[in-house]
Amino acid sequence: MLAAVPAQVAEQDEPSAATKDYRAPGFRLHKGTLRQWYILEARPSEPGQNFIALKERPTIADTSYLPFSMPCIFQLVGVGMQEWSHFDKWPQNMLSRQAIKTVLSRAPTLGHDAHPIFEERKTL
Repeated sequence: MLAAVPAQVAEQDEPSAATKDYRAPGFRLHKGTLRQWYILEARPSEPGQNFIALKERPTIADTSYLPFSMPCIFQLVGVGMQEWSHFDKWPQNMLSRQAIKTVLSRAPTLGHDAHPIFEERKTL
């Protein structure tokens, strides 16, 4: 089990000035995302740990956390990727897997706009 969030990460839990109000939607997103990044930073930094839950093969945990490692999420939260040094190794392990490549190649075709019923509604 992971230890408590270290003090330096707790300090980073402070959102930007725009989201200091705890009622603001960005406040919870910022804090929650930083906690996920702590997990993503801690596990792959252990010797021989190539994935989050198991050392040598991915699990549903890896698949679930993969979106948190995307550069657009760092930009959204306003945190630099360079602060999280192990984000290079783990996402590359995941993105090199054929199953992940297949899902990412199909992703743009999924959703409401891809379904024929929505094409019919656009013409009405």
